[in-house]
Amino acid sequence: MKRHSLSCSALIALIATLMLSACGFALRGTGGDFRLPFETLYINVPNTEYFGATLKRQIESTGTKVIKDRKLADASLEILERSRDRETLSLSTAGRVREYALFYTFRFQVKDKENHILLDPVEIRLRRTLTYSESQAYAKDKEEEMLYEDMENDVMLQLIRRLANIEVPDLTDDTEPDL
Repeated sequence: MKRHSLSCSALIALIATLMLSACGFALRGTGGDFRLPFETLYINVPNTEYFGATLKRQIESTGTKVIKDRKLADASLEILERSRDRETLSLSTAGRVREYALFYTFRFQVKDKENHILLDPVEIRLRRTLTYSESQAYAKDKEEEMLYEDMENDVMLQLIRRLANIEVPDLTDDTEPDL
């Protein structure tokens, strides 16, 4: 009986796995099969901070090389704004904060070598809720930082999807001139 229930469980797990893979399911953060429409990309964010280093890795996982010289890049990703904000959502009867709304705003645009805009300025604004307790202030500060990092990772994935959908105009002229 145990052997039958074990093989039945294995069969159900196998069927569930096949169904998930058939519908295009991919684990978050795997990047999917995105290909960016340019060979090289310049990003105006330092590689020394978490966001810059992680963004560079994510972009390079698509096959596009991130370079430091804007003039040599096929395109440039211009980050116009990156900001964090926090608003009070609710207070206790004693007037102490119970919940915060955390916001992460990211604005960017993409230009080609000739400084033509390939993607007009886009704003991504994410929101997370953080419950707060003064008795757990240190833990809640760490949780807040983790939520902001999660929002940054979410922004990076959305950014790569949008970069992959850019249509770069073909500037080669294959037509022969009229004589």
